[in-house]
Amino acid sequence: MVSVRTSLKRRGETIKDDLLEIVNQMYIDGMISDNRKHGLIVCVPKKLRPTRPEDFRHLTLLNADLKSMSRILANRTSLWLTSILHSSHHCRIYGHSIFEAIATVRETIAHTEYTRTSMCILFIDFKKSFYNIAHDYLFKVLESYGFSKQFQRCIRQMYGNATSSVYINGYRTRKFPNNCSVRQGCPLSMQLFAICMDPLLCALESTLIGIRVGRNSHKSAVITYADDVTLLLTSPSEIPKLQTILDQYGKSCGAKINIHKLKAMAVRMWDTTGNIMEIPHYENMKILGIHFTSTTSQSALKCWSVVTDGLRVQTREAYYR
Repeated sequence: MVSVRTSLKRRGETIKDDLLEIVNQMYIDGMISDNRKHGLIVCVPKKLRPTRPEDFRHLTLLNADLKSMSRILANRTSLWLTSILHSSHHCRIYGHSIFEAIATVRETIAHTEYTRTSMCILFIDFKKSFYNIAHDYLFKVLESYGFSKQFQRCIRQMYGNATSSVYINGYRTRKFPNNCSVRQGCPLSMQLFAICMDPLLCALESTLIGIRVGRNSHKSAVITYADDVTLLLTSPSEIPKLQTILDQYGKSCGAKINIHKLKAMAVRMWDTTGNIMEIPHYENMKILGIHFTSTTSQSALKCWSVVTDGLRVQTREAYYR
């Protein structure tokens, strides 16, 4: 292990000056060739036996020079995105994590139990959200949020005239242009996607009533992790406003709601007979990998039952061995 580290360190000392010059040429001078912007899309299965294109996650393998510059930009922007983005973001934002998002949902359910108020938890998933982001919308948001001209020019250079090919079963397709999307596989893609999502979250937070847990805490109406959006509705009157905001966002950036993954869960006395964008109601729902029900005790029982069932299966297999 020591010899490998020593070898990598020596190679780093050899190429660091050349790599620095290449990155500076791409970022400062905007010299990003079309070959560097070409990506190779690989299909990673989401489940054990995939049968449909939706069962694959499409990751883009990028040029090493372009990816190095993207990594540097991602590390620098993530430190101060918290000052310009809404606090409901919890993915790839400095100081936020998925555990905070899950805790917010749990505390909100506990608050409704304590105050005996009704609520509806609405889970919204956008269909191929990373691939439907329009580049014109991305550039407009970067400009309106006050990013530097140099940063905007760099992003335009990265996505302008960019092409991709799909690699599947040992074969590579022809090149095709990337007229939209932020590439999954690019270190900067999550930050760019969060910036594109921020106008939607700000509109939702300013329109929805939300729930304030604790005396000094801010209200919570939206909980977001990547493209998973959880909404906390407190009144049926918010439904038409919600639908209007989602329609406007979809027309602006090209995002489409995944109808098959929409879920709603009533908490306490919420009227389930009302129509919420034709979304079905469930007694329990899975949010960010955690099972939730209308009460905290049932949620804990549901989560631990999944864990114990898995352990029981593993111990039974070990016993027969």
